[in-house]
Amino acid sequence: MMKKLLSFNRAVWILGLLFALLMLFHVTVILGLVPGEIVWGGRVNSRAELLQMELVSMVMLVVSLGILWLKKRQVERRRKNLFISALPWLLVLLFSLNTLGNLVAETMTETLIFTPLTVIMALLSLRVALERSSRGDEA
Repeated sequence: MMKKLLSFNRAVWILGLLFALLMLFHVTVILGLVPGEIVWGGRVNSRAELLQMELVSMVMLVVSLGILWLKKRQVERRRKNLFISALPWLLVLLFSLNTLGNLVAETMTETLIFTPLTVIMALLSLRVALERSSRGDEA
């Protein structure tokens, strides 16, 4: 059913765009243009800790883009690779857990803005994960 609602390519494109926009958002946090109190559940205690956590976010987004690219390439080449097929499921898990974290954040900004965003990212990741790369691929 999900495959009929949204094409694989459109899900990849939207997810890639969201990753890029989130990277820009994290850059604005690092530069101090966006207050650090609205990220990480409002639980960051120092500027050094904020920078460290923002670096983790940036690395995770780059890794997520890499997973997206690998899966797209796998589907385009119609090759079966169980490792690559499993990677998008990690994104589903990551964004699902992130959604739970956003729900219990101390800041309303994070709860109201980032909870729906991570739900969307989890669903888009699910759509990507469900795409088969070749006949017989059970991913």
